[in-house]
Amino acid sequence: MQPGNSHWVGSGTCVTVQPWNEWLLNRQYDPADGEPDTSEESIIAHARKVLGIPERLPIKVKDASKWQVNNVVARTFQHNRVFLAGDTAHRHPPASGLRSNTCVQDAYNLAWKLALVVSGHAGERLLNSYTQERQPIGKQVVIHAITTLQNMSKVPQTLGFRKGQTVEEGFASLEHLFSDSLGAEERRAELKDVVQLQDRRSNSLGIQLGHRYADSCAVVSDRTNFPEHKRDPVLYYEPTTHPRGYLPHAFIEHEGRRISTLDIIPSGKFGLIIGIGGSPWVTAARTVSRELGVELSTYAVGYRCVYDDVLGHWRKRREIKDSGALLVRPDRHIAWRSINCPSDPTRALSHGFSSVLGRPLLQAAL
Repeated sequence: MQPGNSHWVGSGTCVTVQPWNEWLLNRQYDPADGEPDTSEESIIAHARKVLGIPERLPIKVKDASKWQVNNVVARTFQHNRVFLAGDTAHRHPPASGLRSNTCVQDAYNLAWKLALVVSGHAGERLLNSYTQERQPIGKQVVIHAITTLQNMSKVPQTLGFRKGQTVEEGFASLEHLFSDSLGAEERRAELKDVVQLQDRRSNSLGIQLGHRYADSCAVVSDRTNFPEHKRDPVLYYEPTTHPRGYLPHAFIEHEGRRISTLDIIPSGKFGLIIGIGGSPWVTAARTVSRELGVELSTYAVGYRCVYDDVLGHWRKRREIKDSGALLVRPDRHIAWRSINCPSDPTRALSHGFSSVLGRPLLQAAL
């Protein structure tokens, strides 16, 4: 059970656990009315009432518990040597289904940074980027979940359900809603808007996939702004290779197989994505990798490259020239990019990679 706003009068939701003999019944309650009865008898009686389960069908209650809506995000995800991740850093209702995604993203963001710092391949400054990047995302997710939960509460309101009404009064409200009586057409228009509003709960692709870190010492800015959103940033994911953005997906071909650009770089590794004419970057990456002691392989993506952009999908999304390069972090966020190949790619790459790792600029590249 979970507490909701006092105007929530729906019977709750019923979700299949094991088709078709095991279910999860969710029932809202108002704490102002006192603690709910979680006894087996009360739960069975409620299930029969709201779901219409006849007496001849037995019901067995496996477990019952109470749960309250949380609206919490930590002000910082790090204090000295202590780091917060997952539910310790942000707690919110399951609206939009963002909890697991956000927790895994926290862990992945922190893991590769800790590994590099502990191994001595990165400076401790790199760890400061964890709070810089993930705290705003945690706050964004909590706000979104609470907002969509409130949006959902507008559905029973629009249907005309209210606390304390009888079953007959509830059906009478529905009869009016779908009739030609005075005011019914306006109610139907309102219901249409409220139902459409639920897209922000169930189809929030921009929140799920479009994370853009606003500030981070683990990213080197190229002094450009993120591209302006062309559509609703909550509902629509708009890929970009701007530093601090997530590496865009594009279908390419490798050794006769269709794969995604997200699958090019091995898990847990940095990678440098280059294009046609990217041989200077190959030399630069070898030098920088050797000097820093951090593996940095190059991956040529483009027409007739090792990773063949046969459909031109990558060309539409890369936002760099054929001679440019993208430095991709282990968590697939863009750490640095060069639109074109500069006169000294080794110096440019060493400056970018060293800055991301929180280490001094390579002396060999000066």
